[in-house]
Amino acid sequence: MDYWFWSIGLLVGAVVGFSKCGLPGLGIISVPLLILIFDAKAAVGVITPIFICGDIMSLIRYRQHADWSKLWRLSPGLLIGMIIGGFVFLHINSSVLRPLLGILILLLVVMQVITSKLKMDDVPDHPAFVWSMGGAAGFATTVGNVAGPIMSIYLLAVRFSKEKFIGTGAWYYFIINCMKVPLYVFAGEITFETLRFNVCVVPGIIGGALLGWWLLPYISRRIFDHAVLVLAAVGGLWLIFG
Repeated sequence: MDYWFWSIGLLVGAVVGFSKCGLPGLGIISVPLLILIFDAKAAVGVITPIFICGDIMSLIRYRQHADWSKLWRLSPGLLIGMIIGGFVFLHINSSVLRPLLGILILLLVVMQVITSKLKMDDVPDHPAFVWSMGGAAGFATTVGNVAGPIMSIYLLAVRFSKEKFIGTGAWYYFIINCMKVPLYVFAGEITFETLRFNVCVVPGIIGGALLGWWLLPYISRRIFDHAVLVLAAVGGLWLIFG
């Protein structure tokens, strides 16, 4: 039992580290993996410090590539989404919202494919699009730590380089994940016991991050973009049917 428990924990850490530093979107499978050893609600609190550690590894390598102008434009919608999401997390069974979030993510994937094919370059800069993406990401990250696919689609839509994609995302995730910690502590989802577990999976996070650092230069932009969209779609399907 202990072998299974810690094997899953280290695997989750490695997946998070690799997704933060090499292939964004892969981290969507970390929560389903964690649910194998924790109940669904507890997994939300357990995974957040793991995400923060992964964010730090990403910032070490890619922090200088961030585009702060895009992050600032997301902020108003993001804060509104987090406030609404915090209320939902504390007062409503957020599991009923997961299928709706999944449908939203699939619609965003389809929209990204269409706008890319039609070369609709003005869409990612439209205020309505930016605020909507910020609000959706803020809400999704607070109720279930599933903003990754939404943010990935936004960063893909603005056509960042691989490094700028990861660097901008790293600052976003680090700030947002740190902002969620007081909420999860208040709700009793982050405790000294869960933090001890987090410390023990740090080697997995570092290993995954190092692999991501090494592999990213060898991933072509075409494969990178397609992988982000496919993983976002997988995340949406998991939220609907998982």
